[in-house]
Amino acid sequence: MANAAEAVRIATASEYGLQSSIFTRDLDAAIQIASKLEVGTVQVNGKTARGPDHFPFLGTKSSGMGSQGIRYSLEAMTRLKSVVFNLNDHDLEHRT
Repeated sequence: MANAAEAVRIATASEYGLQSSIFTRDLDAAIQIASKLEVGTVQVNGKTARGPDHFPFLGTKSSGMGSQGIRYSLEAMTRLKSVVFNLNDHDLEHRT
């Protein structure tokens, strides 16, 4: 994995981190390498590409801002709000 270690070093030295690709027959090595890469998406045995809408599409460092994909876009455009009802004992007695 000396070549892999050098590849990870070069990749992590970059100010960008959108996507990367790993080409290998060793899936255990792919998982180890992918965990060390500072990128939003790692493709194993495939070129970098935008995945299906239900997959998140994001970057790290100076690449991208936020996440894309149906769920992630909706979450980014949604603002949560909590509504808390504080009922006194009198209100609770008349509830039934």
